[in-house]
Amino acid sequence: MGKIDDPAEKLREHYLVPSYTPDKLALGATSALLRNIPHIGWVLGKVMDFIKSKDKDEKLSSFNNQLVELYQGLGKDVESLEEQLSSPEHIQMVAVAVERIFWGANERKAKRFAAVVASTVAFGKKDQDFEDAASFIRALDELSEDDLRVLTHLHKHQSDIVRENHAMPYNSFFHDNRMRTMLEQAANLGIQMDEFYARCGRLTGYGLAIPLERRPDVIGPDSFAFRITLLGKRLIEILLKAENISGNHPTG
Repeated sequence: MGKIDDPAEKLREHYLVPSYTPDKLALGATSALLRNIPHIGWVLGKVMDFIKSKDKDEKLSSFNNQLVELYQGLGKDVESLEEQLSSPEHIQMVAVAVERIFWGANERKAKRFAAVVASTVAFGKKDQDFEDAASFIRALDELSEDDLRVLTHLHKHQSDIVRENHAMPYNSFFHDNRMRTMLEQAANLGIQMDEFYARCGRLTGYGLAIPLERRPDVIGPDSFAFRITLLGKRLIEILLKAENISGNHPTG
């Protein structure tokens, strides 16, 4: 079968992103600023260079192709993808990813955005699913690689007790030295514990982790306790599915 007859290849030949691009809006806003604040023209000129850069187009293309690959890899009919993306809730979600790519998110982040979009298009049903996806994209853009490594670490040690529609008693996170083991093995991440706790705190700000009341009798007086949330688990598992499909590690 020729390449042109492959539905996935056809979709790779044009962007599956919203029909608008932010270019004209950004150009207009920049022109206004240049008129009103001439002395910042050099900085804005650098912004304009990026807006018109080939690098931006390449990242959008990579996002597009990754989206097609992942959607197909999730067992969905790729021929329906373009039609799916035409609905308002899908457009709003994808627009967040495009905006973040447009303003400089690197290719690694763009691929993660594609994982969130593909999963949500494939399985999202409620408005909340699309709103959560947009929140995930913003978080993925703003969190660092080490932040995601810490979230993955929490997932590794706690995902079995953080379950949908299931009680998650406080003590279950400390039972059988679970919390102590999680904290001890955090040393394998190659970062100081102070930094580990700080990154757990950052994850908390995005609703991906929760601090727990300390139990000095279990984890020691100088230790802090954190656990992954359902939202954090959903995000990591979206990235893990993408890894299985594309072979790219979600946090590396």
